[in-house]
Amino acid sequence: MVTQTPRDLFGGEDDAGSAAQANCGVGGGRVIDRRRLDPNRDKVCKEFYIHLCKYAAQRTGYTFERLTGRDRTAQICRIRSCVYFVLKEEEFNSRQIAQAAGKDHTTILYALKAFQRDANEYTGMWSIVTGLRDVAADLNPEILCNV
Repeated sequence: MVTQTPRDLFGGEDDAGSAAQANCGVGGGRVIDRRRLDPNRDKVCKEFYIHLCKYAAQRTGYTFERLTGRDRTAQICRIRSCVYFVLKEEEFNSRQIAQAAGKDHTTILYALKAFQRDANEYTGMWSIVTGLRDVAADLNPEILCNV
């Protein structure tokens, strides 16, 4: 097994790598993006979730209320998992997504796992994801939440 030094992990000199690790406030060589810890990210996630669900509702013909409600039919769950997948790509964690969706974080984790399982079988999921990615790319978090 090859041991990685801070220089291997962070680049630069060993002291610079240690300084980068110290600045992140993390031990054990794990780097956390401070943007993910920003308290305003919860608000931003909620706004992203609403916009993505509105797009998904319009795209699929289901109502916004049905997509964001308690409906557990397979088709609705697949659409929701597409929304969660795009939110995860936008670097929101499962807790933030769960809070925005009014779900438990383990529900989000299960939906993301189901997305990976189902995405290749149901090709329509990727077309929804592509549209959701376009919507997410057009959203500006600073304008959405006046952050």
